[in-house]
Amino acid sequence: MAPPNYEEFFQRATGNMPYDYQRKLAEAADWPLAVSVGTGLGKTAAVSVAWIWRRRFADEKIRRTTPRRLVYCLPQRSLVYQTKESIQSWLRNLGLAIPEADAIGSGAVDKLGGRQLVHPEGAPIPVYVLMGGETRGDWDVHPEQDAILVGTQDQLLSRALNRGYSMSRFRWPMHYALLNQDCLWVVDEPQLFGADALATTAQLQAFRQKFGTFGRTQTVWMSATFQMDWLYTVDFAEIAKQGRLLVLPPEDLARVRKRREAPKPVVDAPLILSKEALLSKGTSKYASALAEFTLALHQPQTVTLVICNRVARAQAVYEALRKLGKDKSELMLLHSRYRQVDRVRLNEELLSLQGRDCIVVATQAVEAGIDISAETLVTELAPWASLVQRFGRCNRDGKAKSPSVSVIDVELEPACCVPYEVDELAAAKRKMAGLGDVGIQYLPVVDEKMKARYVIRRRDLLNLFDTTPDLTGRDIDISPYIRSGTQQDVEVFWRAWEGDRPTTVNHKPSTDEICHVSMSMFRDYLDKTHKGQQRVAWTWDILSGEWKVVTKDTIYPGQTILLNARFGGYSTELGFLADDWTPVPIDEALTSRIQLEAHDGENDNASREIAQPVTLSEHTSDVIRHANRLADQLHQMSPFEHVLEAARYHDWGKLHEVFQEKLRRNLPQNRDWSHQFLAKGAGVDKSDYLRKGFRHELASALAYLQTRPMETRNNDDVRLVAYLIAAHHGKIRLSIRSVPTEEGPPLDKLPRGAERPLFARGVWEGDVLPAYTLEDGFTFPQVALSLAVLEMGGSGDRNSHGTRSWTDGALACLQALGPFRLAWLETMLRVADWRASAEEAEHHASAI
Repeated sequence: MAPPNYEEFFQRATGNMPYDYQRKLAEAADWPLAVSVGTGLGKTAAVSVAWIWRRRFADEKIRRTTPRRLVYCLPQRSLVYQTKESIQSWLRNLGLAIPEADAIGSGAVDKLGGRQLVHPEGAPIPVYVLMGGETRGDWDVHPEQDAILVGTQDQLLSRALNRGYSMSRFRWPMHYALLNQDCLWVVDEPQLFGADALATTAQLQAFRQKFGTFGRTQTVWMSATFQMDWLYTVDFAEIAKQGRLLVLPPEDLARVRKRREAPKPVVDAPLILSKEALLSKGTSKYASALAEFTLALHQPQTVTLVICNRVARAQAVYEALRKLGKDKSELMLLHSRYRQVDRVRLNEELLSLQGRDCIVVATQAVEAGIDISAETLVTELAPWASLVQRFGRCNRDGKAKSPSVSVIDVELEPACCVPYEVDELAAAKRKMAGLGDVGIQYLPVVDEKMKARYVIRRRDLLNLFDTTPDLTGRDIDISPYIRSGTQQDVEVFWRAWEGDRPTTVNHKPSTDEICHVSMSMFRDYLDKTHKGQQRVAWTWDILSGEWKVVTKDTIYPGQTILLNARFGGYSTELGFLADDWTPVPIDEALTSRIQLEAHDGENDNASREIAQPVTLSEHTSDVIRHANRLADQLHQMSPFEHVLEAARYHDWGKLHEVFQEKLRRNLPQNRDWSHQFLAKGAGVDKSDYLRKGFRHELASALAYLQTRPMETRNNDDVRLVAYLIAAHHGKIRLSIRSVPTEEGPPLDKLPRGAERPLFARGVWEGDVLPAYTLEDGFTFPQVALSLAVLEMGGSGDRNSHGTRSWTDGALACLQALGPFRLAWLETMLRVADWRASAEEAEHHASAI
């Protein structure tokens, strides 16, 4: 049972009494647009615990209007697990955490379709991680549950734009639907996102309000250095001007006086990062000089923090300190180019440094959210907002005996300033001039402008709704909207194999194997040769189902790439190293922990592991039942009549002889299946259909359209149901076309002079679906399929059914509902289908 007031609730969760601003956040009539509060004052606890209170324990009106998903968006991977662990600890203290025995990976789920997720006050709240390689946790199979999602800007924004990094393209629309509706987005430390990504967060919120959503979606931006005009984008500016900014009230200022007045005197550094230092030998000289200067400042039994702007320089400084005699036990290197398993280990070590004698060499990865208080800080010049964050890592708690801060000057040349702009560092240099102390009370205000070069517009968002790749297999590049041009990453992992091609390598890496690498670092890796060896990289082609070579000219941000361990490129101590050819050690424990997404959309329900076949009648009944259950739980948020209609017809196309032939190849002999039409076969048959690329859902949608009365075939409701039927595997959506690998009807069997019939996705003009009666008495009539909807326009010589083209009808649905609501409805049918499939698999397994 919840405490009678928020102060007691917050204290139970965190062990601390809330600041006044934290209480106001929970008890206000609505969420503020932004929170501008200094570092170390509990912003994460403020919003997370407030959301739990408002969603579960506030008065009924507040609970009803509080979104059911909290989406915590962070600029750096190093912050994700720390934030997740903090939130889970607060849930445990409140008795709302998922029991450890039920937790799976980064989140927690029950058996699909299992527990009834209607949330009383005390029902557990799962926490999920969304970041590169994280494939565990079926949060999207439970759209009705309260949930907390913690992820990086790359993963969350790419999903919110319908191009989710590190996931199956066929699952994109589900994450797109669920992350744009019924969510409270928290954009933490937006000054680190980059201007383009920050603009994307604002534009997305504007689009949600303009296009409409099922369920309220809001965004709260949080930073110690926040400026409201950062949100003045073309579509969000007027909304932002009406928003409320929550700042630290006088009562809280008095409580944090010691922290705010903590001294941080400046010590001049006799160094400069110049163009000369960027040369190979110059870099080594610069790193050695910086290491020597750091050692001179370092005080025994304290923590010294050195922050470099580039990973390679941080690695060089770390190695220079080693050469100067510092032992590994007294050193730590921390940046974003480690495999996940190593980064987690380093983060844990970092949080246990207080009171130890240690020098930490790091990059921007420690700018925000990392709870470290260094006695001595040495940092390269950075943009002012970043410097303010870095200063916050020195004497954070006000207890240091001899704190000091040194800022290494940077020559104002583009090559020296990367990854920042020259004018950003020039402005920071002006602000630093004359400062003898960088304590909070002495710092000039942050007034930097965030000028986005790439701003997503309404037309761009609508174009992204279509997930069909072009004929070359490429997609719209969303990377400019996710990170700045100098911050675009790919995800690499290493495996060992014999031979030239990785034919036997599992294409799904575990979370712990993933290492994020900038595109420039990856190109540098491919350029290196050693003793005549040339490195080759591979990427999994989901359409062809095979490994393909990826080159430095064909890579794109967010891509997952396989590297051969024998060609090196990684050290557990230093992270990614393009120059290193030492074979990368492969931890078999990591690869053995690979957990494929239970429903990644790459495989059909027909191919899932199941002990006994399931008839089409049984499966249709199960899907209808689960769709009705979702309707009961979510009817107040969205209409369900079209989803329920589509549930009955969604697998009609499985009556097709091509589908039935595949399922009958390995039937068990325990009963006579000859008179049964099946929805699922026993075991997993990985062989292809007799017609390559056959899609039963296309046949289902065509049959549905053709059996509607002539006067209703262009009706908005009919078109919407047909769209939902076709889209329930994520492979047939706005457009229908044949793929290069499929073959149409054999020409030698056509009458002389006859034109080749239309064909697409394994469905041929004139294919017949036989009549079939379900156990509840509902009958599918026999129908000969027509692909006239593939033609352009509303009617034509071949379009005897008078049906509008498929794309024309689908676009009409998109215009009527908007992209977010249309994606939501297709997601509801997919969830019902998945839950039914999982329940069937469990039932047949227990019956054996």
